[in-house]
Amino acid sequence: MAESALLQDVIRFPAAVLEELHVLLDALRITALEPRHASISLTMSRPSATRDFAVCVIFVLVFFVLSWGLRFLMEPMLHTRHPTLRKPVVQKFSQSVTEILTYGSFAVLGLVVVPQQEWSWPSASWWVAGDVAELEEKFQNFPAVGGAKPGFDFQAHGAMRADLRCYYILYAARYIQCGISVLLEHKRKDFTEMFIHHWVTVALCVLSYFYGWNRVGSVIMVLLDPADVPLHLAKICKYLQKARCKRQAFWGQAADILFVVFAIVFFITRLVCYPYVCWSCHIESERYITKHLEWYAVGLLYVLMMLQIYWFGLLLRVAMKLLTTGQAEDVRSDDEDEGTHDNKAAETPILLTQRRRKSVTTVKAA
Repeated sequence: MAESALLQDVIRFPAAVLEELHVLLDALRITALEPRHASISLTMSRPSATRDFAVCVIFVLVFFVLSWGLRFLMEPMLHTRHPTLRKPVVQKFSQSVTEILTYGSFAVLGLVVVPQQEWSWPSASWWVAGDVAELEEKFQNFPAVGGAKPGFDFQAHGAMRADLRCYYILYAARYIQCGISVLLEHKRKDFTEMFIHHWVTVALCVLSYFYGWNRVGSVIMVLLDPADVPLHLAKICKYLQKARCKRQAFWGQAADILFVVFAIVFFITRLVCYPYVCWSCHIESERYITKHLEWYAVGLLYVLMMLQIYWFGLLLRVAMKLLTTGQAEDVRSDDEDEGTHDNKAAETPILLTQRRRKSVTTVKAA
């Protein structure tokens, strides 16, 4: 009987996963198009390891096919249209396009889903179930009982609305795909930092999803996406300028303006808002949570903060170069230099021809 029941569960599993996909994606549709009905019509449920893992694998495959499929479609067209660009630069150009689509889509998705959750603010709501003011008054100076501090309800925090669960699984799947893709892409100078960043993010997604930290986790997701959109737009403008296409000056100015926008958004979201979230996880949560495994998550959050500080240091180097030379370059990448060498190589025959003409003219004049 047990084997028969197990076999039936295995047979039903694919149908259950497909049904779950339908529920999650439909929840996103309702949240985006019918936000007033989201709080009423969307269901709440706790994570299911086997079901959600299967859904995540499907999303990873979809992201991988979309990301690399778009790149492979774009690269021949870019190489044909801009033959002066070397292959690594063409690859980075197509990668930046996919990054804009990815980061832009997730930034919009996060701003649609997360602020609609009833606990999105104040930050104390990330750690308590119910009204924050009532709990503060009721449990003021109340000692921890049985290792659990008053206010935190694991069952309530573990339950997630369908649209938030979909956003969470999509986010984890995206970074799993990124963690694999970074091994296949043209290597940057900060390859190690990017690799660490992607897999630390995946680890945080898993820990927060299954241990009731999904509220603060989704807030962090919203904060970390927007800055990358103007960054990759600036890179594309720089590539267009180096491709010697029309209106080079325009593309150069657009790249510099977008770099300034990127720097401002990066500073606000990643060096002001994100450290506040880390403070809430480390300090504020102590009023409501007795941490055990959660300390590993706090440590990983600080790893991400150190990476943000490192990247901000690189950003300051670019800003200094922009102020001193009038041009912004991405110091993380080797391919920009390659693109510059390529342009120089393309200009060399022209310069040689001009010099020869001048020499001929000088001889005739003599």
